Amino acid sequence: LGAMVVLLNVPVNSLRQATVPDYLRGRAQAANRILVTSMYPIGAIAGSLIAAAYGARTTFAFASVVLLGAVIFIARSPIPRASLPTK
Repeated sequence: LGAMVVLLNVPVNSLRQATVPDYLRGRAQAANRILVTSMYPIGAIAGSLIAAAYGARTTFAFASVVLLGAVIFIARSPIPRASLPTK
């Protein structure tokens, strides 16, 4: 997961720089950081609650399904086929 985050930073930031107007880029980056970093404690709490109720194996299976769903969602979205705007 840690390696995936590093590998995704370059294309995500490149897409944001190409599509967000200059005057909004700082706000878009700040909003992204708030949303992403706020998910860490929420995920930790959810994972610990699932692990306490169902065990570690079920927790990892659930996390795998959620991550696979995210990959499928992104793969089916227009983002992978997006072309850069011409200026």
